Amino acid sequence: VNKKKLNDLHKLLHIQKNELVIATMGRLIKQKGIIEFYHAAKFLKKQKQNLRFIIIGLDDDQNPSKISDDVLNEIENIGIKILKNRNDIREILSLVDIFVLASYREGLPQSIIEAQAMGVPVVTTDVAGCHERVRNNYNGYLVRKKDPRSLSLAISKLIENPNKRRVFSERGLRIINEAMDQRIII
Repeated sequence: VNKKKLNDLHKLLHIQKNELVIATMGRLIKQKGIIEFYHAAKFLKKQKQNLRFIIIGLDDDQNPSKISDDVLNEIENIGIKILKNRNDIREILSLVDIFVLASYREGLPQSIIEAQAMGVPVVTTDVAGCHERVRNNYNGYLVRKKDPRSLSLAISKLIENPNKRRVFSERGLRIINEAMDQRIII
């Protein structure tokens, strides 16, 4: 991880020392659960201090379910930072304390794999693809799709329990490492 890039990101994101960083990543379309993440973040920001929310997203202008610029502006207006079309995902994830993917469906959820490989605990939806990467209450939390309330409750559990974050991080990283070892052997 590039230290200069980390310092630049800290400044860009205005991350304070005592803040927890909670992020999601994916194309900026409804099916990736960006709206549910926004509603969960909005609720949690009212309940708790010292939280920094980030959306790392790719523009997908050709997709009919693209999130409109008006909605993206509304999201940013409540203090959620949107980082578009980035090539420094590793550095960004190294700053994240909790990763969220509220997707409606996934094939192979690359963003969960990347978060786990960086040792970040995960909250995701109980849908195909995601529940193959995360076992509920073992290496992350699974929640119902399209349910910002259950999403915010799961995120809140991790906010309140640093030990659980550490355990989920270690287990997620171990699962990723074991999967990579098996690929090398095969």
